[in-house]
Amino acid sequence: MLDPARIGFRPFDIADLRLLHGWFAQGHVSKWYRDEAKLSYDEVVAGYAPAVMGHEPIHIWVITYDDRPIGQIQTYSINDFQTYLGYIDVDDGMAGVDLLIGEPDYVHKGLGSTILRHFLRDIVFGMYQAKSCLIDPEVGNAAAIRSYEKAGFRHVKTVQLSVKDSPMYLMRIDKADVK
Repeated sequence: MLDPARIGFRPFDIADLRLLHGWFAQGHVSKWYRDEAKLSYDEVVAGYAPAVMGHEPIHIWVITYDDRPIGQIQTYSINDFQTYLGYIDVDDGMAGVDLLIGEPDYVHKGLGSTILRHFLRDIVFGMYQAKSCLIDPEVGNAAAIRSYEKAGFRHVKTVQLSVKDSPMYLMRIDKADVK
């Protein structure tokens, strides 16, 4: 049994892009990160280095278990990206969060909801002082949706951003709901 107390976070570093590239290639990740799974290492660097270096308003972290990198999690202000403008009411202080557990040995072990609760408490609502948070799994990603519900997120709306995109199951949690 994996011990949730061994979960940690550290800021993402340029050297971690090699890990991220490898995680995108894992079958359990590429199923949901289809576009990223097709990227070469150099394309991952080009796409993610600006955020890692602080040139984009995205804060990227490495998820660790016993100090071993097992995944990636990021947060950002929803107001910095217009993705859901017109689909939902976006509050000032609303953050977004995305995560992936890249190491296969740590998938489907019940860590997702714990990772999210810790990250929300310490980083999103703690360090960045957000008031609410949005997460947007694809409708078909039942395991992620269950994990997010266990973390306290609730369904807000299902949206399809374009005909080529899969429908997104928008979920929200408020700061007061995080324990």
